[in-house]
Amino acid sequence: MNKETFNQELKKLNIELTPKQETNLEKYYNLLVETNQTTNLTRITNKKEVYLKHFYDSLTITKVITSSTFKSKNNRYRIRRRLSRISTKNNL
Repeated sequence: MNKETFNQELKKLNIELTPKQETNLEKYYNLLVETNQTTNLTRITNKKEVYLKHFYDSLTITKVITSSTFKSKNNRYRIRRRLSRISTKNNL
C-alpha cells in the first residue's frame, strides 16, 4: 500500500492525518527499519507492507471503538496523555 492509497483508505475510516502525523509515521518507519537491522522486531520492513500491515491495520481499530469510549473527559485525557508520552519518548 503506497502512501496515497493509505491516506485514501484512512479517509474511508473517517481518519485524516495531519502533515505532522504523516511525518511521524515516516519517522517511525525509518526507525523501525533501522532498529530491525540489529534487533529482530519484525519481518515486515518493505515500506508498502509496513503501511498496510502495521499502520493501516493498527488504525482500523477505530471502527470498533465506540464513541462512548471518548465521551468521558477522563478517558479522553488518559488516552491523550498516553499518546503524548509515546510521542515524546520516541521523538515523534
